[in-house]
Amino acid sequence: MLTKTYTLTTLLTTVTLCASTIFAQPSQAQQISFACAVDTDKVPTTYAQTPDDTVPVFKWTSNYFRPPYTPMQRCQEVAGRMNNFYANGMMDYLTSGVVNNQPVICAGPSCNADGSNVLITLKPNQDPNQVLQEIDSNRSGAGGPSYQLTGGTTSSSKSNALTRNSNGTVSLDMNRFLQTNSATVPQTSQPTQTTSPGILKPNPSNSNNPPRRTW
Repeated sequence: MLTKTYTLTTLLTTVTLCASTIFAQPSQAQQISFACAVDTDKVPTTYAQTPDDTVPVFKWTSNYFRPPYTPMQRCQEVAGRMNNFYANGMMDYLTSGVVNNQPVICAGPSCNADGSNVLITLKPNQDPNQVLQEIDSNRSGAGGPSYQLTGGTTSSSKSNALTRNSNGTVSLDMNRFLQTNSATVPQTSQPTQTTSPGILKPNPSNSNNPPRRTW
């Protein structure tokens, strides 16, 4: 009886350990964090850190919004929002929309009417669909930076990360976006100093690729 009890206990322990390992692996593999840092050009940049790479998502240069909403402040706040949304399972997509008559980018497949998932508020004359299209275009190496205040350049490039919804909005698949960008981050976009929670690691990359959308 003692032998049988010991054998059963050992079996249960082994099964428990195996199950814990199986369920822990996907969570660890998919873990992503976001942080604000200054790149080598001294531009505040919001980065996504995957298990393998550090990828720039937004660059911040616009002074359109009055203090305290400086480029650095917006960079830090958006990084914090992205971490909060990610923790709540809402960062699979970025979606364009209009909330309270303002053009916005939201976390998730749609924008909530109450604004609870707004990630970024854009300038009144900005088209949020175009913003996501430019982000995705730069993702695949097309075109150059686009500036929020000065207009910059606009380019288009088809990819499987961008979806046009039936209501006219656009959604960017962040998982596909980050997978594609992990090997195409320009050297000038690498972080030199973290300014909000998150650990950023260097990513040797090709300096010939364009930077992300500049805000």
